[in-house]
Amino acid sequence: MKAFSVRDMEIEAQRRLDPAVYDYFAGGADDEITVVANEAAFAAAVDEIAAVSGKFLNSLKTNAPPRNRADEAIKARERAALRFSR
Repeated sequence: MKAFSVRDMEIEAQRRLDPAVYDYFAGGADDEITVVANEAAFAAAVDEIAAVSGKFLNSLKTNAPPRNRADEAIKARERAALRFSR
């Protein structure tokens, strides 16, 4: 299972759980405030991770010249053809 958001986990839970159990938890286990707070915390964490990741990626430096994507794609296809033609 690959869950990238609270919604992804909810879909998977609905698929796997007995409907009565799912409904209990989906309703916030008698307190929807918890569900809303957890969704907000998850969204805030994702935003924070995205910001830190962006800052990190923007700070990276290289002396290598930029690559041409079309040329690199051709090379990758050639390598794959060699590898899988055996």
